Amino acid sequence: MIRDVVENVLNLLYPKRCVICRVLLEPGAEFRLCERCIYSLRPNPKPWCVRCCRPIGCAGKMCAECRKRRYSFESNYSPYLYDGAMRLAIHHFKYRQKAHLAKLFAKLLIAFLKENAYIIEDVQGIVPVPLSRARFRERGYNQSELLAGPIAKEFALPIFDVLKKNRSTPTQSGLGREARARNIKSAFALRDRNVLTGKKILIIDDVFTTGSTIDECSRVLLGAGAREVLSLTLARGESLSESR
Repeated sequence: MIRDVVENVLNLLYPKRCVICRVLLEPGAEFRLCERCIYSLRPNPKPWCVRCCRPIGCAGKMCAECRKRRYSFESNYSPYLYDGAMRLAIHHFKYRQKAHLAKLFAKLLIAFLKENAYIIEDVQGIVPVPLSRARFRERGYNQSELLAGPIAKEFALPIFDVLKKNRSTPTQSGLGREARARNIKSAFALRDRNVLTGKKILIIDDVFTTGSTIDECSRVLLGAGAREVLSLTLARGESLSESR
């Protein structure tokens, strides 16, 4: 009761606003996005490329880019497009200390996995993409860990904290495919390889653009004995070279 009273007083003194459009939210609003902005998040339309989840015209096929490139991960899945309200929301989540958005994002990812249960089938552990120590100190949290926690709890899966980022890298934002791959090359290392042997692993991250980060993490996990690696990211973006 005391907590409810305190929360009501705080809502009166500091009313909550949608982080995107700044409209006032109801005092008991579950999320810090208004309903209008949540509904404006654009789902990633099927059919998808079977490797990278880019929307394409033919079901069960690879996009032209994936036909030319070999990845270490088996498939990536992304329920939303990285544009409009989703792009703004993720930017706030990562760069403006809006860690509370993890609650909404995790709920969206869990709903997606339940609708596409084959993705999570036989997965034996979850690995969030790590941050460097410097970036973690700057941000105060790892957004991928905040997404991974509720998913692991919902599906009763362990989180394997086996990856570390052994050097800081410039942000991938704004870089093309080749520059991203060079930027992230050899940036990840293992804390513990023994827990991965023979396991099917699901990597969690916020955005899939060229796949360079997921691919490098997957390469390290497979080298430690993982049987198969999948990727789940909140949104599917496009690299500069892919933009139209």
